[in-house]
Amino acid sequence: MKEKKKIVETKKEVKKDIFIPEEEDTLFWCYIIYKYGYSEYELKRQQKHTSQTDLKINLVYTIRENKDLLKKYKMRKAILEENLVNDKKISLDLFLFLIRVNKLNLVYFDENIYFEEFHNDESKKCVVQYNKDTEKYGLLDVTDERVEELKKNKLKVINLAKPLKALSSYKVLELKEICDTLHIDKMKSSTKYKTKKEMYQLIQEKIN
Repeated sequence: MKEKKKIVETKKEVKKDIFIPEEEDTLFWCYIIYKYGYSEYELKRQQKHTSQTDLKINLVYTIRENKDLLKKYKMRKAILEENLVNDKKISLDLFLFLIRVNKLNLVYFDENIYFEEFHNDESKKCVVQYNKDTEKYGLLDVTDERVEELKKNKLKVINLAKPLKALSSYKVLELKEICDTLHIDKMKSSTKYKTKKEMYQLIQEKIN
């Protein structure tokens, strides 16, 4: 009886294009990694509680030293400081402040929207993705071509805090186009479109 040859499968290591920090405040550590690099992150995470506290205390001074920037973007110093000192996780507003004060280029994604803001002429970008299910942020390491692919079927927003403008700001055609982008059925029946208000509510539900 012949022995069956054992087939040994060699699994190829798949390179992940996203890095999600293990720490609770994933957005804060995404910023630290992008600004200082992965090696510095590894050093800091060995004493992550002390490092995080020290880093956040230093950022309080950064906030206080940039009153003009706060005024320009209508951000309140007290709220950013409160978030930095007392909350377990930094807010998107605080993250955006850090991006702006360091004049970095940002592209932000979640499942349905994207936001971009550029502060220098370099091609390098901080590409962040948010997962609503896990409530975690990760840094994407992807090409510009991949970034453009990810933008497809997502709504471009100009304000992360308020992704949608008021209903009165949109024309019916604009809402129909947004519905198409987000794969929302805009038809009430085979011959009749949903109302402007109905489409707006469906878009709001999808992106919030």
